[in-house]
This record gives sequence, structure tokens and C-alpha cells, in this order.
Amino acid sequence: MNPSIFKMRLLSVLVFALPVFSVSGEEDFRQWRYFNDADMGEGKLLEYNTAYPLEDLTKEIQLTEDRIKWLQEQGQSGDFVRVVKLTLKVPPKPKEPDAKPDPKAEPELVDVTYPFAYFSSADQEYVMDWDWLRQREPFFKKCLHIVLGEERGIRKSRPEPEPKFDVIYLRDGSKKRGIVQNTSFSLHAKYGRFAVSRDKLSAVQFGDGKGGHDLLVGVNNNRLSGIIDLPADSGVGVTANHLVTTNESGQSETIRKEKLSRIIFRVRPDELTDLNLDGSALVRLKNGDAFDARVSGGEFKIGTRRIAAAQVSSVEVIEGRANLIMKSGGKEIGDFSEADLPMELALGPSINVYRAYVGQIYCDSNFRPVGKILTASEPRVLTLSFERDKPGVLRSVSRSSVYYEVLEKGDRIISIDGRIPDFDSKDTTYELILESLFEDKTATYFVLDVERDGFTFSVTVRATNG
Repeated sequence: MNPSIFKMRLLSVLVFALPVFSVSGEEDFRQWRYFNDADMGEGKLLEYNTAYPLEDLTKEIQLTEDRIKWLQEQGQSGDFVRVVKLTLKVPPKPKEPDAKPDPKAEPELVDVTYPFAYFSSADQEYVMDWDWLRQREPFFKKCLHIVLGEERGIRKSRPEPEPKFDVIYLRDGSKKRGIVQNTSFSLHAKYGRFAVSRDKLSAVQFGDGKGGHDLLVGVNNNRLSGIIDLPADSGVGVTANHLVTTNESGQSETIRKEKLSRIIFRVRPDELTDLNLDGSALVRLKNGDAFDARVSGGEFKIGTRRIAAAQVSSVEVIEGRANLIMKSGGKEIGDFSEADLPMELALGPSINVYRAYVGQIYCDSNFRPVGKILTASEPRVLTLSFERDKPGVLRSVSRSSVYYEVLEKGDRIISIDGRIPDFDSKDTTYELILESLFEDKTATYFVLDVERDGFTFSVTVRATNG
């Protein structure tokens, strides 16, 4: 399978219904029209440039003074103009001057550059939508579209207004839409007390009120558990342990923390900035928490040695001892020389984690597992059977499957790699992800979010060489 097709499916099928064009840059041919509704012909969109030198364009298409004046009347004055580059299908010229064009002759493909103003208003909108999506593609691929089984509000197209709204679920079963005004959420965890900025969170899950832990979920899918407090913030009129929201009408509402069940934050355009720390790793604790952090200043202190995290593939704590798997293929075993490991979280705060709490540390930036980790050397052991009339619901799990005793009949797969899966098409999302793992080898692992009896959990599947 072509990897670009898989990427396009992820963006246009799994996430949401986008306009009918690829955001990966490769377009299909379509009909184009001039501003006066005349037929331009069939062409493929190549580029949209908002600052193309007028001098170069004049040479390419021989703009007359009258045409330049017309462009100025359309708002295109100055030394730079907006242009659109296309590959047009042009019928070949007859060999004889008086001969008629052969309708069966293969058209020639000619690259042209036209002023943006030359195009019909519908085609101008099409070009701007295409350009907007192309610029947003890296963000769409990285941001978390679904969290804790819920879709996040996301701006899906250029004309849509900002902002989308956060969704607040209450313990009485109702929900509200609004913009959360609280600027941070404080967490009292086993490894310390700290605050995380609201703008770095994708969701907040409040416990059941009977001893169950609360949960902060980062925009990078990091999971931090403990007891959540809502700090006071006089700047936005927030008192301690109260949530303040602004609804669609601009009115403020205050809700006590005790009434809150869950908050699903909308996708914010800049939420992924400042998340990449040099020398960071994914730390998984024994209680299930997982977060990206720079550990001990980017190095592991094992006994009297200091080993740079950049040289390490992973660390697993077994019977209290650190087992370091080196990228060179070697292995180092020893005790952490620090009882409390200093960590700088990608989500902002710095903490100290008692070494006995650590389960694994993954230094490979290309591997960020969530939940239980399974390995598979072939697609056969990952085969799943789904109910025909219930998309994503498991009908059975084979004893020979790596999922056996992890997944069970009735479980529903609610997301794959943070995207909404498609189980209705001929090639389902699950089949596509297996192809990318074992045939195209464009992926090395994937993450399933699964719903069972109203609760969600995650499973990471990693490909092995055998």
C-alpha cells in the first residue's frame, strides 16, 4: 500500500470529513474555471504562493499593462502577487494547420502559473482551503483528536470560526459546553505536588469520590494521577476548587469541583509548542502514570557512573535495579545513585520521583507506548473479529492472539493512534494500520484505546523482528 494513501486516510477518513482533496500535497485532476466562468480546463493543483514576484510572473505569462492594472484593481498591487501553480491537461495541436483536434489524442501536461485573481470565486476558496490544510497537516498528525473515549473539539476547515468549546461532564450525567477559564490544575501525586497549565491538557478525569484517583491527560497523551485541586486565580475570577466557564453566549458559570466528572478540552492551535525537551524520555511508573521528561539533567547516574540518555535505548527497573539497554546493543545493570530522580516534565513542572516507583524509561523518541505493551512478529497473531452490526466491537479473541486475556468479547475499539477509527470501509482502519506495520513498514507500533463497561484503557502493539 502506498504510504501517502495511508496518511491521507488517517487525516481525511479517521479524523473527520474534510473537503475532497489530499492534504499530503498530491492532488487529483479537477475542472478549473476563470473569474468570468470560462472553462480553464482540467488541472492538478501544485502550489499556492502569496508573494510571487510580479516581475517573474510578467515574464512567464507576458502580462500586459492593462492586465497589471486589472490585477491592481483586484487588490494585487505592489511588487508581489498571489499566484496558483497548476498542471493543466492541454489538447495537442493538430499537425496540419487546417486539421481538427483529435478528441482521442492524449493531452499534454503543462505546468502553468496564473494570478490568483484569474480564478473563479469557488476555485479561490478551494485553493485557500487546500493551502490551510497543507499548513495544518503536521499539527493534525500529531495532535490528540480523541481522549478517554471522547472526541475533542477541533477546527476542521479554514472557514470555521474559532474557538471550539470545551465539554464539561457533571456527576449527575449532564454536560455543558464552554471555555474553561481556570488557567491551571494542581495535582497531589505520590511523587509530589505541582500544577499543570490548562493549555497543556487534553482532558481531566475526576475520581469516583470513593478513593479513586483523579487523572490529568496531557496534549501529548501523558497520564498523571493523584488528587486534583483547582487553584484560585484572581486574574480570571476563579476561587479555589471551583471551575469557571464562559458559555456560547459569553456568560460565566461557576461549578464546584465536587460536581465535576470529566473535562474534555478543545484542540488549541498552539497546544503542542514547547513540548520537545532535548534528552527527554518517556517515563512509565508502576502505578500506570506515564510522562515525557528529561531525567536527571539528561543522564542516568548508576553507581559512580554517568551515562548519557542519548546512548540509552530503554531502562527497566527489575527487582529494584536499573537495567539499561544501550543503543549500541550492550547492557548496563546497576543501582540508581539517587534515591529521588529529578525530572523535568515536558508539560512544564519539575518533580522528584522515588526510584522504586519507576517501571520503565524509553529514551527512543519514536516509541511512546500507552498502557499495556504487546509485541507481535506477524499480523496473524493480531487478527481480530468484529461484530458486523456494531462497528469496532469485538466478536471474539483467538487463543493464539497476543490480545488473548487482554481484550475480550464485547470490548469496543474507540481510537487508533488517537484517531477515530473507520470500521465501515472495505479497508478498515485496523487493517490499514496492520499493513503499515508489517507490509509498508511505515510504522513500528500503534496504540488502541478500548472501552469496556463504561471504562477505557489502552494497549500498545509493537512490531518485532521475530
